[in-house]
Amino acid sequence: MTESKNITKDLKRFLRCLTTYSIFIALVVPLLMEADLLASDKHTPAEYAVVIIIDGCRPEYLKLATLPHIQELANRGVTYQQAWAGQIPNNTPPVHATLGTGVFPSRHHVVGFKWKDPETGNSFYPRSLKNIRSGALAKVISDANVPSVFELYKKKNPKEHTLALSSVKPYAAIPLGNFGADYILFTPPFKKEDLGHGEEDIKIGMMRGFEALTGHDIGEDLLNKINQQIKPYKKPGDYDTWAVEAFLTVFNAKKPKLSMINLPEIDDTGHKYGGMSSPETINPVIENVDIQIGRIIKAFKEAGIYEKTLFVITADHGMVSNDYNLSIGSYIWAFWGFKSWPQLGITSPYIWLKDSNRSGKVAKKIEEMKPFGINQVFYKSVVDNGFVYQSTSNNEKSSLEETYRYLLQTMAGPNSPDIYLFIKENAVIGKKFPLKSRGKHYGTTWYAQHIPLIISGPGVKQNYYSDMPSRIVDIPPTILTLMGVQPEDMDGIVLADALSHPLPDQVETQESLSEKLRSYQRSLVDQSQNDLYEIKHKPRSISFFYSHSLWYLEALTLLCFSVTLLVIRKVVKENNHKKVILIFLFAFLIISQIVFFLALRKLLEI
Repeated sequence: MTESKNITKDLKRFLRCLTTYSIFIALVVPLLMEADLLASDKHTPAEYAVVIIIDGCRPEYLKLATLPHIQELANRGVTYQQAWAGQIPNNTPPVHATLGTGVFPSRHHVVGFKWKDPETGNSFYPRSLKNIRSGALAKVISDANVPSVFELYKKKNPKEHTLALSSVKPYAAIPLGNFGADYILFTPPFKKEDLGHGEEDIKIGMMRGFEALTGHDIGEDLLNKINQQIKPYKKPGDYDTWAVEAFLTVFNAKKPKLSMINLPEIDDTGHKYGGMSSPETINPVIENVDIQIGRIIKAFKEAGIYEKTLFVITADHGMVSNDYNLSIGSYIWAFWGFKSWPQLGITSPYIWLKDSNRSGKVAKKIEEMKPFGINQVFYKSVVDNGFVYQSTSNNEKSSLEETYRYLLQTMAGPNSPDIYLFIKENAVIGKKFPLKSRGKHYGTTWYAQHIPLIISGPGVKQNYYSDMPSRIVDIPPTILTLMGVQPEDMDGIVLADALSHPLPDQVETQESLSEKLRSYQRSLVDQSQNDLYEIKHKPRSISFFYSHSLWYLEALTLLCFSVTLLVIRKVVKENNHKKVILIFLFAFLIISQIVFFLALRKLLEI
């Protein structure tokens, strides 16, 4: 009996211990887990963030001059030496849309300066003044059902202000702010109203006033105050000065917590003069960029919030010099036929056909012609209700082709181009386009992909240099994480090696992806070196006389003229006065042939 009571007491004691332990597990362990999470993120989230996009800036530009303010941010942050766009297209609208959403162009559907609408078949120009002011460009992103960096931030901080702006590039500010930013500011074009070419219509002494995107207004009084600060354009760099002037005016009035700023003039200078092939033209502009960043830093220090602010310095793409011109005439025969003719993009690697179903046939014809300057040709096809790009090459898949396929999938979507041409490094399509520029940034060469990236501020390692191949798409989730906001449904990853105390899963995710991205980069770098060697040792521009298409067209024209002459000769027979007419017609045809030949040569060398 006593033994039975002892067993009962032991059982009750055991049950009490078990209950106590269960309560401990239920209550204390979650607290310990939370403490562990806090321990893995031992910083107060940044209260402010300023993201500065130096449009078209190669990392080499930052070494051309002494840049004390950019260096100050680098010293208190992380510099990514192998940062790259990591997507195509990597021109202004698509990359700024990626920065504003954290997803690739395949999802946000901003795939360039123009594209073919898959539903209507019409051409769409996102930078036209009509599409800018009507909100059509912003609507492309909102209709894509993708996240917005600004919207996610506002979801957690509904009372705080947010801002996206550029000066002469509305097609940068709008994709940045999309549907999420409170205020979206830019200077619209006052000339070329139908095209909205941005900075191209500004000359010395001119000035453009800022305006806000409808629905993202900042108030008439503040807008007037901004425009009172803007001075006429006097020297290279003033576009950037305009943008920072506008930002500081808004900052003093609204104190936006999250701001994204496009500085456009480095890109404009690179296009005009060739970037690193003309460093003396880049030098004063990049020095002014540093001065403008210094003004922002000073304002934040005076406001007592510098130590609470996350700064990000990056670019949307690099820039290559036009060392080699690939004449369109060297492969234009591939487009012979009305339905095969390009609807958009004949002077770029991105080509939309009138009949998208003919993309495979046209791409294979281009491949057969093997024009020097084109490394590989891909065409879009539909597979299992999705979009993929197929190669025209029958060669065994290489690491370079794997890289190409990765980049192509970042844009593969309903409105992405039907054909994509992988162009050699420092090569451009055409001799007269665009605007006789000396610099370009076609998407997939290393010096067009390589960009600077500096992340500086609370929760970030200090004076650290990373070799992680960070991408544009990785910047948004990293910013949100450092501001204490959970990224949602983004294609990018959190750059764990930027964080002072990253979580284990963030480290694991980065490590699992980094080696593959390094492999892609090595392939691009190796190919770029091969391209530069070939261009240097085979310096030739495909001329009019080497064009297969022109010889075919010319032969057809001559045949028609010859038949015409034979008919005329048979008709006139022995009539002397008609012989004079025959000679006149013959001379006319010869002269018209010469004119035709020269005109076509000019046409196909654009």
